[in-house]
Amino acid sequence: MSMDTNWPDEAGLNCPEPPTDLPTVSVTVDAAELARTVKFYEGCAGAPGADRVKAMVAELDKALALDDWIGPRERFYGKRDKP
Repeated sequence: MSMDTNWPDEAGLNCPEPPTDLPTVSVTVDAAELARTVKFYEGCAGAPGADRVKAMVAELDKALALDDWIGPRERFYGKRDKP
């Protein structure tokens, strides 16, 4: 809950000079009296705190058993549908 909600933030302070054309990961937690969304642009990988966001996404992948639903994340890296 203490994470910045957007990577990069409006001022770009938590992700200076990000490259373009990379995906954004959005994670929303909505439980009882707790609601929070964290949006992380993959171009912010070298930004301070980015390792914490990536670790959170990896833990969610495991906890939700996403590999069982969609397959390993690595299968989709660098792949595109052909026109």
